[in-house]
Amino acid sequence: MYDSEELEEEGSHRPNKSQLKREADALFELGKRLVELEKSTLQSLELPNELASAVDAAKEIRSNNALKRQFKLIGKMLRSIETEGLQKVIEDRDLQHRKGVGEFHHVEKWRDRLIAEGNSAVSELLDRYPDVDRQRLNQLVRSAAKEVQLGKPPKSSRQLFRFLRDAIK
Repeated sequence: MYDSEELEEEGSHRPNKSQLKREADALFELGKRLVELEKSTLQSLELPNELASAVDAAKEIRSNNALKRQFKLIGKMLRSIETEGLQKVIEDRDLQHRKGVGEFHHVEKWRDRLIAEGNSAVSELLDRYPDVDRQRLNQLVRSAAKEVQLGKPPKSSRQLFRFLRDAIK
């Protein structure tokens, strides 16, 4: 193990048990995130063959206990490679996902406001986004509001959402 005199002479200290546990937990979580990635993304990472095989095997496991053991194995394998690049890819993927979800919710709020408030919301939207086709927007808002009023399926509401998603980029 570590000889305390040797460590003091070298000027380094042995990592404490809590730090080692945090690092192991971080690698365990990184392994879980690798398993969630799409096959094409995994291939672009150029993982070592043994690690790539372990990740592929984890995708097939259905037993929770076996999956947990597989994640631990993947975490152990990750200790022997540089993980900063992997973490960056996963963080970028998460950022893109959050950005997409945020855009989706933004368009969804506009659609709901347009249906509920009518002309005042249409005017506000056109002030913010002057390139939007005013005639098509008014037509879709009227149709969607009528569907809501009559309790019909939301066909026009979906069309309004798609129109807004394309127009508000």
